[in-house]
Amino acid sequence: MYFDAHSDLLYDVTRRRLAGEARILETHHLDRLRSGGVEGLHILDGQILRIPDKEGLKIPHIGWNSLHLQNGGRLFAGVEEGAFVYFVHSYYLKAADKGIVKASTEYGTEIHASVEQGNVFACQFHPEKSSGVGLQILKNFAG
Repeated sequence: MYFDAHSDLLYDVTRRRLAGEARILETHHLDRLRSGGVEGLHILDGQILRIPDKEGLKIPHIGWNSLHLQNGGRLFAGVEEGAFVYFVHSYYLKAADKGIVKASTEYGTEIHASVEQGNVFACQFHPEKSSGVGLQILKNFAG
């Protein structure tokens, strides 16, 4: 297993799996908002959007939010519906294919918090900062 802290990229060489957090999500998606028109790698397609300004919401969003689990995500085996994970972000993912969304949360809008397609996994939140829930997610990834 290989972890590149600079890019928040986790790669399991033996299983050819790729996992990433917020910054890697933006790299893999069509991301014209933050990159001045430069396209992502199209490994996963969708949009990276800024969290909308709403009264009472702080941006960047820094803190714990609960997850709504959906579509049978492999990373979430053994994780309870409504489990809390830790976010630090100003932007969020809107996946083009809702079938790849495995967890979502609400923070002024619906945020696709985790997506999975084949052996590519991505989380908008930080599993390494999400206590026991995050540890379970990382264990599921390591298989």
